[in-house]
Amino acid sequence: MKASNATDKIELVELSRLINRRKIADIRSYNVKRVEQAENNGRSLKAVKADLCIGENLMYALRNKEGNVITNMHRIVEMAKEFYRELYSSQKNQDDIVKTSMDQRNVTSYQL
Repeated sequence: MKASNATDKIELVELSRLINRRKIADIRSYNVKRVEQAENNGRSLKAVKADLCIGENLMYALRNKEGNVITNMHRIVEMAKEFYRELYSSQKNQDDIVKTSMDQRNVTSYQL
C-alpha cells in the first residue's frame, strides 16, 4: 500500500504499529502455551527455550558466492564454515595486511 497524502501516511503508520503489536502478542502467547505444555508434560524448560530460539538471534538467509539466497539452516552453517575456512587459510590476505602496515608512516604526537 502506497500513501499518497498526509492522512494516508498517518493511517499507514498506525496500521503498521497495530500489526506489529498484534504480531508480538501472538508470538508471546504461542511461546507461553509451549512453556505451559512443557511444564504439564514434564519436559525441560531449557529444551523448550532452545526450540523456540528464545534469546538467540539467528541468521535466516545468506547469499552464496553466486549471489543466490540460501535459507536452509544446514546449508547456511556450511557456507559460514567455508567462508571462515577460506578467510583464515588465505595467505594472500595475510600478505596484504603485512604490506599495508609496512607502507604506513609513523605518526608523531606533534603531527596530531
